[in-house]
Amino acid sequence: MRTIGRQRFPYLSKKEREIVELFIQAGVKRNVAQALMYLNSVDEAASREIERGADLRQPEVSTALQYISQQKWVHTREARYESRGRPIRFYKLAVPINEILDTIIQIKKDDVQQQIDTIEEIRCRISKKRA
Repeated sequence: MRTIGRQRFPYLSKKEREIVELFIQAGVKRNVAQALMYLNSVDEAASREIERGADLRQPEVSTALQYISQQKWVHTREARYESRGRPIRFYKLAVPINEILDTIIQIKKDDVQQQIDTIEEIRCRISKKRA
């Protein structure tokens, strides 16, 4: 936990930061990896909490949450405090992290298969050109 102003936020531990690095090595964008690890470590978090706890800037959090939402990995709820101002959005993982990892594995397998198919197409076209 770290204190910012009067609020206390959990932050990514050394182990979680090491896992973020593994995500990055696997081809996951840094901001997505950090947001996922932060959301995995808390029950629910507002965008500002993710920003501070995962050490991301607001635009990085927004793009990460947009991608995570498109993948349907996160639930969102809105709450108003004292009926004033804009509602605050809270995020929590919609599926267990292991299911997210399974999806990432499948995405990477599909990417590699597409590259292999492209290389095979190149081979086929080169062979036709020689004939």
